[in-house]
Amino acid sequence: MNNVLRFIFLVISFTLFSAVPLSAQTQKEISLDVENEALAKVFKRIEKQCDYKIMYATDDVKGLMFTGKVRAKTIHDAMKQVLAGKHLIFVVDRQFVTVKQSRFQDAQNQQVSSYEDEGEAYTISGKVVDENGVSMPGVTIFITGTKMGTSTDINGRYTLKVKKGDVLRYSFVGYKEQIAAVKGKKNINIDMQPDEQTLKEVQVVAFGSQKKESVVSSIT
Repeated sequence: MNNVLRFIFLVISFTLFSAVPLSAQTQKEISLDVENEALAKVFKRIEKQCDYKIMYATDDVKGLMFTGKVRAKTIHDAMKQVLAGKHLIFVVDRQFVTVKQSRFQDAQNQQVSSYEDEGEAYTISGKVVDENGVSMPGVTIFITGTKMGTSTDINGRYTLKVKKGDVLRYSFVGYKEQIAAVKGKKNINIDMQPDEQTLKEVQVVAFGSQKKESVVSSIT
């Protein structure tokens, strides 16, 4: 009986150990000392210390440099340190990190006056999450038929000057576009859903099989 119990204990112990993800067993701190280095090269150095692929549009990081020390236990902390003070945001999805520019951060302020003159405008707010309920920074939000727009912040939240009849369009790489009519609402929350086809194309780009028309770059 003792041998049987010992065997059961060994099986359970092995099962529990095997259930721990390999990444958790081997996780180590991301550590960099950088002196005036191009952001693209910094991304490459980060990749060498973790299991993530960093994707970005070449024009978004062109000319951007980084100087400083990076000490991070997670990819999230590492990216926050490297992108601090830059008009860039990032999203981590599976083993991919997508970096993009917050293009519309000033669009709202640039066109508020025309809306105020009409006397119909008011500020709407909301939050955008992914299929797991996780906040999504960097989601672009346009008012259809105009050049007005904004993007979600690091917590997935946004505010935008709108009119009652406006229709909003939410988009993010790898996810299906979402449409929402304002209809006088003051708060609109959106659940983004993955676009499997687009996600596959992004993953192909990440591993080097980039299409000619693609503007996404990756570190390999």
